[in-house]
Amino acid sequence: MENFLSKFANADTQVQSSNANLSVSAEFHGTIDISKGALKMKIGFYARLYKTKYENFVSLDDWEVHDTSGIKFDGVPVDDLSALKVSMRNSGLSTLAKGLEIEDNQIKKEIATQIGQSKLFKSIYGKTAVMHDTLSDEDKKKVWLKYAIDNYHSNNAKSEINTFSVEDEEGNKIAPSYEQLVEMYNQLNQ
Repeated sequence: MENFLSKFANADTQVQSSNANLSVSAEFHGTIDISKGALKMKIGFYARLYKTKYENFVSLDDWEVHDTSGIKFDGVPVDDLSALKVSMRNSGLSTLAKGLEIEDNQIKKEIATQIGQSKLFKSIYGKTAVMHDTLSDEDKKKVWLKYAIDNYHSNNAKSEINTFSVEDEEGNKIAPSYEQLVEMYNQLNQ
């Protein structure tokens, strides 16, 4: 029992650490110019980035637009874009009002594009780094498939492998084989 009690630390025992598994994320903030047809504006944003598990890909972890200014339509200043759209809808110009809307996913993609093209981004993540958020759905699927193939025999790619589930003879969804994943990847790259 005395031997067992000697294993407990006393108040003077030094605390130690080991096996650190660390990561870092960069935070970008600034303004970008956004345009859609004759509509132009300046958007102030904040975005936190993280390096994904997919080689050389970086993605937006958290982002928000905190300011919109300098709104102009065909060079004419617009004080309140929301009020203009409501006024247009009330006047029977709903289709034109809809043309003035910019969806959040479009803004996110433009923020990611501008960050990905910046010298600061390249200096942090390297010249070959790519913003995952700027890829088309098909290109994202290629990235996921490549990762699933490259990591098929480890537990790292389980969710990617299951994303591409196939049906067995009885109609049940099952994880694809390595060969099936390679075939899917080759079909996308034709």
